[in-house]
Parts: sequence; structure tokens; C-alpha cells
Amino acid sequence: THNQDTIYAAQIIELFINEKYRIPSKNIYVEKIEDSPFDYDQMADYFASFFKKNPDLRKNAVNYISLTTGTPAETTNIALRSMDLSVKYLYQPYGSKECKEIKLLSRLNRQKYASIIQELINNYEYGSALDIARESPYGSNFQLLTLLEVMRRRILFDFEGALKESKKIESTEKIIQGLVNDLSDLSKLNEKKILEELIYRVNLSFKKKDYLEGIALLFSLIDNFLQYQFKVATGKSIEKFEGEFKEFNQFIQEKSYIEDKKKYLNMPNRPNLREILSLINKNESPIGGIDEIDSFINRLERAEKIDGKEISIFDLRNHGPYAHGNMGVTEELLKKLYPPYGGDGIINDLKECLKAIFHRLTENPFNTINNLISAWLTQEC
Repeated sequence: THNQDTIYAAQIIELFINEKYRIPSKNIYVEKIEDSPFDYDQMADYFASFFKKNPDLRKNAVNYISLTTGTPAETTNIALRSMDLSVKYLYQPYGSKECKEIKLLSRLNRQKYASIIQELINNYEYGSALDIARESPYGSNFQLLTLLEVMRRRILFDFEGALKESKKIESTEKIIQGLVNDLSDLSKLNEKKILEELIYRVNLSFKKKDYLEGIALLFSLIDNFLQYQFKVATGKSIEKFEGEFKEFNQFIQEKSYIEDKKKYLNMPNRPNLREILSLINKNESPIGGIDEIDSFINRLERAEKIDGKEISIFDLRNHGPYAHGNMGVTEELLKKLYPPYGGDGIINDLKECLKAIFHRLTENPFNTINNLISAWLTQEC
């Protein structure tokens, strides 16, 4: 409202809402504009301050803004300043008794934010996507914000937190039900499911060319896989209790074909596990996929001469910032260490050596969820 009006339009609207919809006057707020409503710069400052002082508007499923009343300076600035909200802009055509929605402004802004969010989820940056979505017209979309929070936690291996959040999503879509089931298994530390998750995550890291993370996850996958193979083959777990790997040590002591027992006791590291699994495969029952994984690990351990130094893929992990050094990893270096395809070759060989054990691996679930998020971004509010 402005004091040049004979009767403040906002007060007429307040009276109408109060009488027609029985909404108490205390719940209807009338903002009085003291600045000149004809000055574009003053109105720009005024509405910038207004929306800053009213952050709860972002929580509304829809904010309705009429562009029929008010001066051009007022309507232009309120339209521009409100575009980050979930808004329906209304106007009343001349001679009409009904309002019409102006969809152009809200669509343009939603498309702008959808493009930003899409780019972030394409790189699996769910935390950043969530921050942007909260400050955008999608800020009132509970389903979308919750799903982004679920995926943010999943990326951090916070499976319990992700599962808790996922149960807040009210959807009967099979993708969501599958997500909840996967997170339930992961939160229970289902060993095979954890290995599958690591396979997916290694793939994602290499896809977005984050080779430092990808190699760190690759070796976590290999170590976990060897422990998984040992447990499946022997029924014994590799868990440390009171400073000892009791079940592992018991197995070593019991097997006559393991000669140098001191070498292995309390030392279930990668080289020892590989040797023990090879002995089990030779002296007891065959272990599926052991030759393939051995060949793949050997390839990762094979050194190439780079600038006069012998370096392997293992060295990139051991001497990189995820372990004990600061060695960097580039696509060019990977192609020299794992010729001719570098990172792509590592991923292809990884999938090939594990397909006998993980033959049910489906499309990467992160991409499946990304497709769902993309569909939600295109839906009209």
C-alpha cells in the first residue's frame, strides 16, 4: 500500500479475505511502503530487504503474486526479487473478472535452477545440489529435497542416515522402493551389498575423473573383496577382537598345508590373503573368480618406468594424499601406468574380473536415481 491511494488496496484485500474465508485479521499481514512506488531503484532496495526479512516464504508450497495492481516499479521488482521462490504470478486481463497465471517468469527461473541442479547431480554432487535447491523455486519440494539428502548421505557412506531419510519420501515408485531396500541392506552391513556399492562408487569416481578418490576406493574394494572371499571359502571372519584376529588365526593353525604359520598369524593383509586363498583353492575347494581377481591385482602391481622411476597403480594409492604422501593422479599418468586406456581400462578390467561373482550387477543405482531427480525437476509445481 501507499499513502497516495484513496483507500489502501491491501486493506480492501485484507477485509475481503477476512470476511469471505474467515481468516482472522491477525493472520493477514499488510506491508506499508514508505518509499516512492514510482522509483525503480528505491523499489529494488525495498523488495530486496523485504524478501531477506521473510525467508519463511521459501517454505510455502506456492506463493501467489499479483502483477495487476501496483506501479510498474513495484510489479517489476517484486517479480524479479521473488523468482527464487515457488511462485505463481497472476494478472487480471482488462475487462475480465478472472485472473490468469503468467507462467513465463516462473518457468524461466525453474529451468535455470533445474539446469544447475542437473549439472551437479550429473557429477554426483548431491550436497551442493541440495544447497542450491533449498534456495530455489524447488525449496518447497519436500520429496526432491529429501531425495537429495538421501543421496548426499549415501555418498558419505552414512547408510543408516540415508535409510532414515528415505522413509520420509511418500512415493510408490519402484525406484524409491528399491532405494529403500538397498539402503536397508547397506545399513545392516550386508557384505556383498557393500562390495557392490564400492564397485558402483569406483565407477562413479573414475567417470567424473576424480582419480584420487577412485583409486582409494578401488583398493578398499580389493581388500574387502579378498576378505569376503576368505569368509565365503572358510566360514571364518576377519575381525579383530582384543588385539587378535581369532577366527583367522584359528584357521591358519588348523591347516597343515599352511607351512609358515608365523608369517600369516594376525596378518590378514592383502599379500597374505592372496597366498592363503591360493592355497585354499589348490588344497580344498575351488574359489570362483580367484584367477581373474589375481590377474587384475597383478596388473595393478605391475610397475612402469615414469621419468626414471618404477611406479605402479598401487604406488599412486600408497604415496598419494589418501595414504602417506602427496603424489597426484592425472588421466595422462594413468594411461602411462595402465596402457593404453588408463582409467577406462581399469574400470573395464575390474568389471570383467568380478562378473562371475557379481553377475547380477544392474545399472548403476546412482544413475537410476539421477534419472528420477531429472524427471522431478521437469514437473510443474
